[in-house]
Amino acid sequence: MYYYSFYASNAVGEHWSATTVKTLGPPVLDAGLCAAPVSRTGARLNGALTNGTSADIKIYFGQNTNNWASTNSLGTRVEGTFYVNVSGLTAGSVYYYRCYGTNTYGECWADTIAFTTQVDCAGVFLGGSYDGYDEQFDTLKLGAPVVDNDGGASSVAFTNAVLNGNLVSTGSAPTCVWMYRGTSDGGMNKSGWDTNEYLGEKPEGLFSTDINGLTPGFQYYYRCYASNAYGDAWAWGTTNFMTRVTGTIFSFR
Repeated sequence: MYYYSFYASNAVGEHWSATTVKTLGPPVLDAGLCAAPVSRTGARLNGALTNGTSADIKIYFGQNTNNWASTNSLGTRVEGTFYVNVSGLTAGSVYYYRCYGTNTYGECWADTIAFTTQVDCAGVFLGGSYDGYDEQFDTLKLGAPVVDNDGGASSVAFTNAVLNGNLVSTGSAPTCVWMYRGTSDGGMNKSGWDTNEYLGEKPEGLFSTDINGLTPGFQYYYRCYASNAYGDAWAWGTTNFMTRVTGTIFSFR
């Protein structure tokens, strides 16, 4: 077992981070990641090795969790994120995947993650705004949204910050977004977060929300969530930020 902490100092003060424990042991796999992006016939299956030193990683996926259709071996990985791209999927179908890791100390299964491939709209537009009024039949693709935390928090001050997100894809369906946040990482468990802000229906692109009433010198976490009629999605990971530490204010004349 090892311990580490970060220390920073400048002309107006100093600050220690919280002490972190590093334990060598069985792998710990993060189930808070998801499949993104997802298309009609393919997907990127994401995972993370968060503790327990390096491990041999495999990703199982298919439509039957009791009989996985495919196994992808990623070899030995150090702690950090990983992913595998899969193809040949059926449009509009539900799939599942699960990460597995093993090392000299033991093994670990992550939680099973479900995702739905995108589908084509059953109807078509004739001379509508979607196809530029050219009176040609075009098919509009609809599917679950894709969202991320953009560049993280910005304009971080003593008691407030701006939390940013990016609605990468709406799947061409009306999509609503939320910002889940708290003093700890709630992952993909809504009840695991302290609170959330409903930002309403959003178009594809960047969005943000101003947060006030934070504690100076404290670490916070947030994660974006999007939902439409075809499914829902969490941002690929959780973003954290620390509010500024209150210091002495000097007045020079």
